[in-house]
Amino acid sequence: MVAYLFASGDYQVAATAEHDPSIPTVTLAGVTFHAETFGNPDNQAVIVVHGGPGGDYRYLLDLRALADEYFVVFYDQRGTGLSPRVNPKEVTVEASIEDLDNIIQHYSPDRPVYLIGHSWGAMLSTGYLARYGDNVTKAVIAEPAGYTHEALEAFFNATAPKVSPASVFKAGRAFFQSLHVRGPDAQARWDYFGVNAGSSESYTNYYCGGRREGYSFPYWRWGILAAQNLASSSRENGNFKDGLLTDGLENYPNKVLLVASECNEITGRALQEKNLAFFPNAELAVIPDTGHEMITQDPEASLEVVRTYFDE
Repeated sequence: MVAYLFASGDYQVAATAEHDPSIPTVTLAGVTFHAETFGNPDNQAVIVVHGGPGGDYRYLLDLRALADEYFVVFYDQRGTGLSPRVNPKEVTVEASIEDLDNIIQHYSPDRPVYLIGHSWGAMLSTGYLARYGDNVTKAVIAEPAGYTHEALEAFFNATAPKVSPASVFKAGRAFFQSLHVRGPDAQARWDYFGVNAGSSESYTNYYCGGRREGYSFPYWRWGILAAQNLASSSRENGNFKDGLLTDGLENYPNKVLLVASECNEITGRALQEKNLAFFPNAELAVIPDTGHEMITQDPEASLEVVRTYFDE
């Protein structure tokens, strides 16, 4: 009771499109997504797939600059960001791939698209290439965490929370604060707790100098329960299912661009050099002096790499 009272306050969580009609949306196959487009719809469509899982596309909005030549589509994945919350059990790898297909068919029904996927979005984009490669002409795959049980176990071990008195206090404080969150929906408390209880120390090796230098990571709202179910449903007997995202990828003939950041010691250059082997035709570009969110940290260099590849 004392801790609950001590944590009293007004803790805000962003409303989703369910409660804020001003948020732009598209509804496909009965699922509503927060989505925006930029550029001329007659131009080549570029679909941007954000990371997380559970995140949103706000941090990737520097890619709007591509709208001078392309029709650029952003969307928050099912149950995440500003998309309405859903039953978390609906959020699986297969559902995420089908959602991406619905997005592609809606915005570019008569022409293959270009994909840009970052982090988890890079993994999701890879799974899409493996199943629906005919719908994609070019794909930018930026720092996926891995495609095998061994690679993901290494990732989870490297980013495991560092248990300390400070981290326990932080998690406890976030829990009691979350009890004061009054909506806007039933998952708001979980989303608040999930973001504020985590330890940023777990990801220090993602960044130059061991920290996010020079920028703050922009996001609207995380979908914590969606992310948890997506991760758990990807496992079989406790292990990530090998081939879940790559079976069929050997049939994709077009060149894929893998992108890595120079400073990321967890999912950066070393891992992406290994990931090249999963693609029949791929090359690697490294963005200097950046960490995992290279598009946010150095949009100019990242856009130059993307444009060069698109122009080939």
